[in-house]
Amino acid sequence: MDPSDIFSLDKVFFPINIHGLHWALAVAFMQSKKIMYYDSQSGPGKLYLEALRRYIGDEARAKKRPFSETEWKLLDASVPQQRNGYDCGVFTCMFADLVLDDIDVSNLDQSMMQDFRRKICYAILRRQIPYPL
Repeated sequence: MDPSDIFSLDKVFFPINIHGLHWALAVAFMQSKKIMYYDSQSGPGKLYLEALRRYIGDEARAKKRPFSETEWKLLDASVPQQRNGYDCGVFTCMFADLVLDDIDVSNLDQSMMQDFRRKICYAILRRQIPYPL
């Protein structure tokens, strides 16, 4: 696997900062040719999904790989919603971590965010997030 060749990867993660106020996540599932948008405030992901598809197309052309825009599915993920104006970063980090490990994100809940803040802190200090959650 060559990490500089995104087409050799299973998933590519894109944290997205929206207007300096909010965090969301997009994940390109390279082998299944889909890009999913995870937003804890249900913002529209179409603009970001289309931009990422263009990026993947540019990468394909640069690497002289075949690329068909119509083969790529663009999807807004159905995810739990935050109930305040400040936990988007925690939700985004946990979406990324769970998707990385192929764990369903639908079990996340606002009430878990304080524990997840501790887990993120622990992960930074230990360089890993322990499971089970």
